[in-house]
Amino acid sequence: MCFNAGLKVRRIAIAAAVIVLMVSINQVSAKVLGFNPWKYMVSYIAENVMNTRTYTDANKSDVYIEAVRDIPDNVPMGFTVSDSRRDDVNIYVEWKNSNQFIQYNRELLSPGTSVAVDGEYDSKRNAELCGYNCTYYVKGDVSWSIWNDNQYYYQIDVTNVTNPKDVLLEMGESLYK
Repeated sequence: MCFNAGLKVRRIAIAAAVIVLMVSINQVSAKVLGFNPWKYMVSYIAENVMNTRTYTDANKSDVYIEAVRDIPDNVPMGFTVSDSRRDDVNIYVEWKNSNQFIQYNRELLSPGTSVAVDGEYDSKRNAELCGYNCTYYVKGDVSWSIWNDNQYYYQIDVTNVTNPKDVLLEMGESLYK
């Protein structure tokens, strides 16, 4: 019994020593390098702006056009699938063509589902996609559209693509046609 207590005390002492050592190294590196990496990371995270929306039955649209496919079939020529994942509530597909990317995400909506998206953008415009309200965002070389029907939340992102708004709307519409 005494032997177990000694091991526990030793483990606690080692854990405390590791914590003290990490704090000391952080302080020394902050003085030597001229910045504190932990404070930088915390401030970076705090500066990121995310828009969050929680879905309820009140978010449902009066429009009801059902999607006829799970994944857009109107992907521009030259793009090939570079990643694809599917589970019971989410579908994610990524296409690539050299330095151009397209990402598609569909998430099943249920009351209480929360979705967070990048809240920093250069421009934001409202649009319509097969009768549903859609929002089109631009941030540098990246453009994305977000909308939801009565079953799913959708987001399509394109990077370095010519005529991004047209590509996004055509891909979104291909889900319903």
